[in-house]
Amino acid sequence: MFLPLHDSVPLRYLKAPTATYGLIATMVLIYAATSLDFPVESDIVFAGLGMVPAQLFGEQVLPDGLPLVPIALVPRERTSTEASRRSLPSTVPHGDAAANAARAALVAAGAATADPELFAAGLDDRLHEPYRPSSVLEAVRDELPPGARGATLSGSGPTVIVWADHPDTCAAALATRFPEHDVLRLAVAPRGAL
Repeated sequence: MFLPLHDSVPLRYLKAPTATYGLIATMVLIYAATSLDFPVESDIVFAGLGMVPAQLFGEQVLPDGLPLVPIALVPRERTSTEASRRSLPSTVPHGDAAANAARAALVAAGAATADPELFAAGLDDRLHEPYRPSSVLEAVRDELPPGARGATLSGSGPTVIVWADHPDTCAAALATRFPEHDVLRLAVAPRGAL
């Protein structure tokens, strides 16, 4: 596996949580490579998804976009972000935290290598979604629409992001199945904010 690095962000712009997430994801990748006999090029470098690599490793975040297209399923009801935050526990079990770190590494690796299987394998969240029940997310996951690989809760909800490799088919199925909700195909910026 080769994950290309574009290092153009000066160290003074890094934020502590960003650096921490990036280091955790990198350690998980290195651990997986060394303990699971996973072939990795000798010059391991890391680029991937979201604010972690955008701020930690440079402005080019995604080589050619994401391997799956995000489609937002937006319910008409609204959720209070403050109430959603209050629903989260102050601590989580070690196993859940470790599983989430590993899943984050899978999403980043899938994004960096344009591998939809790796990306989809990382869509399971144990830190937020169990404490923010969503009947829409459950319904989508129970019966993924054609062309979809997985679904996640967007922020505090209630919007659900459905990740698709056949976005037109998926969006049409979502619109038919959930006529009371808006279905929006989202664009993803290939560059970070810096």
